[in-house]
Amino acid sequence: MSGIGKISFLLSVLSLIILIGLRFVIGGWTNMLWFPFVLFLVTFVSGVFAERRLIVDFFTMKTTKNGMSLGALIIMVLVFVAALNYVASTQNKVFDMTEEKINSLSPQSEEVLKGLEDSLKIFVFYRGERNQSVPPGLASLFDRYERASNQVEVRYVDKYQRPDLAEKYLDSSDQSKDQLIIFVDHKGKFFRVSESSNFEEAITQSIVRATRKSAKKIYFISGHGEREYGESGVEAIYELKSNLESLAFEVADLSLSTKLEIPDDAAVIALVGPKGQLLQKEQELLLDYVRGGGHMLVAVDPGQSHGLADFIKRLGAEFKDNYILDPNSPLGPAVVVGNQYDRAHPLTEKFDGRTTLFRLASQIAKHEDAPEGLTVKEVLLSQPGSVITTDLSKRRYTESDSYPFGVVVEGKWDPESVKESSVVLLGDSDFLTDQLFYTLSNRDFALNIFAYLAKEKDLISIRPKSPKSSTLRLTSAQRLGINSAGLALPVVFVILSGVLWYRRRSS
Repeated sequence: MSGIGKISFLLSVLSLIILIGLRFVIGGWTNMLWFPFVLFLVTFVSGVFAERRLIVDFFTMKTTKNGMSLGALIIMVLVFVAALNYVASTQNKVFDMTEEKINSLSPQSEEVLKGLEDSLKIFVFYRGERNQSVPPGLASLFDRYERASNQVEVRYVDKYQRPDLAEKYLDSSDQSKDQLIIFVDHKGKFFRVSESSNFEEAITQSIVRATRKSAKKIYFISGHGEREYGESGVEAIYELKSNLESLAFEVADLSLSTKLEIPDDAAVIALVGPKGQLLQKEQELLLDYVRGGGHMLVAVDPGQSHGLADFIKRLGAEFKDNYILDPNSPLGPAVVVGNQYDRAHPLTEKFDGRTTLFRLASQIAKHEDAPEGLTVKEVLLSQPGSVITTDLSKRRYTESDSYPFGVVVEGKWDPESVKESSVVLLGDSDFLTDQLFYTLSNRDFALNIFAYLAKEKDLISIRPKSPKSSTLRLTSAQRLGINSAGLALPVVFVILSGVLWYRRRSS
């Protein structure tokens, strides 16, 4: 190699080292970096030109050609691996093979995240080492939220390193605690995630509260022996009220006997389990509310003196005031198993394969003379094999069949009206009580009713469930077999490798 070639290649290498070093120190590209870059190009081209004959002779050698073939193969493999890694990093896809889908977000969480229109931040405040403070399972849950929506950003914040954020979100007492604290922030509106055994549900509820522009109000009618939500109890609906509030609804009492008026801010009116009779003027007020585009839940029980059969008839359905008995129910014939749903209706389309329980429910069916302009659908039926009786003391039953006890009435009462009304009619109110609220899918069905009536489509879904513990139980023989296999397999492989080595050596 000539002296000019050596000097040119040496200057090109030095220029490249200076270029890379300055680029790393500055942290970006500036005009001053053009000088070492141009110097590198000029000196490299000069070196190649000066040693062009040597380079041509080198590439025409037989050993070089063979080496280049191998080098080309290595480069192709490296390019393939790099391309595969790039696709894997940009197209993140996770497959959840668990039976209960514990490594996936629930349908409700996915629906809520799908409706995000603005960025949302989840702040995770910890103290000390992040890997020791944030459990791996919780970190994986945060990753699932980020994968589900591009609008979600999870930020891990050390309380000591970011005192400005700690002061903004945390109380003075929380700043010195080792406790992990989570906040959801949406456009400056933030809520603390409550401690729960089901963190996904708590996080999703906080997201719902943070993203709602205003809280919709649900009024529960009182004064006729309805279910009460003030305190927990077997016959109360305290858990229902608590769950509605966690979804950013406001719950209030409505006494029509005190003031015969429907509040203007009512998103939903609920009449749950009345025992006494509603006055005619109260019924007319509720009918006018529905006709004007209102939304209402009517959950009534058979054998009571509420006198709502005519009221329900004017809404487009028929309250039979009888008893549906289910001889196949695992909890006795009085507990009706609801597992027949209208798959086409938005209220029940996601309930295929799910079960709800009701106690002493009455048949409610579509009325033949339903008002024009309304759509009346039977969305919930008892399981096949159920029977009907009008008197529990006498064993006189109808033929076994599947009977409706959940009806949805929706549409415009006036063709010129702008608003559409919606009414959910149910022949039982026990499923809303604290005793049955968390049984099977009762909670999902109850909350979906209010989400449907309040026009909160992203809340009509199946909520997160706590994963069940899975235990692998082995007999003594099975444990012995596994331990023996663990010891024997390495020995077998060592023997096989020795045999192969000896045969190759002999050949």
